[in-house]
Amino acid sequence: MRSQVLRSSLVVAWCALAAWCFSASLAVGQEAAEHPTPAATHDAAHAEAGHGEAEHGGEHGDTNPLTTDVDLAVYTAVVFLLLVFILGKFAWKPIAEGLDRREQTIAEQIEAANRTHQEAKNLLAMYDKRLTGAQDEVKAMLDQARRDATQASQEMLNKATADATDIKDRAVRDIETAKGAALKELAESSGRMAVDLAGKIVRDELDAGRHQRLIQESLERFPAGSAGRG
Repeated sequence: MRSQVLRSSLVVAWCALAAWCFSASLAVGQEAAEHPTPAATHDAAHAEAGHGEAEHGGEHGDTNPLTTDVDLAVYTAVVFLLLVFILGKFAWKPIAEGLDRREQTIAEQIEAANRTHQEAKNLLAMYDKRLTGAQDEVKAMLDQARRDATQASQEMLNKATADATDIKDRAVRDIETAKGAALKELAESSGRMAVDLAGKIVRDELDAGRHQRLIQESLERFPAGSAGRG
């Protein structure tokens, strides 16, 4: 890139210097034509005399206005080479060095931008990976929490069912025990009442109506006695 810029600068400089030299040559030629030297005036007089003779003897060639003076050409070449040397030593080298530094700076900036872009891509990929892992972890935690809640609910239900069954069984056992005790007490009370009644019947010589009345009184007393013991 730097060599292309340098070559372009050289071409432009050469073209500019060539145009300047050509313009200088034209200006010097024009000045010489407008202000002729004594030698040139003498030559012009001889040329006019020769021209008069040429009118009788033949045609005479005209002077070319673009004819380049040798001294002027040498002077122009020396100035041009000197200018090229000065530009090459004091202008083109600093310009080339500045272009090299600028190119290196741009290359470093591009490399730094590429590194930053790659680092950003790596960070984005890492964050995406972490986010995906976090989502999977949260999902696993939620699933585990649901399973734990379901298991805890089932355990609580089983415990409540077992407790209710125990309470029911205990109540049934208590009822059966109370029922057995009541039947036993009822049997004992009935036996005692029967014995008392039989003793009274045996001791008392009663008629049939009295006997029937004692039985009725005993039957009426039986529920009251059972209720009082219960």
